[in-house]
Amino acid sequence: MNSIIRTNGLGNLGDSLLTSMVPNWDDFFPQVVRSNAVSPASRVPAVDIRETDSELKLIADLPGIDKEAIEVSVKEGILSLTVKSEQEHSEESQGRVIRQERYRGTFLRSFKLNDTVDDENIQASYKDGVLSITVPKKEPVKPKRIEVAVH
Repeated sequence: MNSIIRTNGLGNLGDSLLTSMVPNWDDFFPQVVRSNAVSPASRVPAVDIRETDSELKLIADLPGIDKEAIEVSVKEGILSLTVKSEQEHSEESQGRVIRQERYRGTFLRSFKLNDTVDDENIQASYKDGVLSITVPKKEPVKPKRIEVAVH
């Protein structure tokens, strides 16, 4: 069982306030949320990928991220999504941190593209914390009939 760290500088008064407000903090959250460890998988943005006949669409949830912190690039057939989320530095003015689960730092997701996509026309848009990357597919090469000449 996890417990609240009681090093708040308020002495016994602070300890009793925290415990009286939430006698058993762990009962308020499911097991997944209670974990102190942040798994490496939770440090990268979750991405859904959808496919239609004409395109692939990658959708990433990036809540609270500024557009300027997002970079989408393609190099040698690899589509990369890089997000640089800075640590908040105004902790003193906002109070003491009791628990911090939101990871800040650099996130990277990479996806290998095959030769059926048009990597020259990839487009990205960002709205309400959701990044959408559209990867169009190339027109399929149609078979070409070659006339056989008779000599």
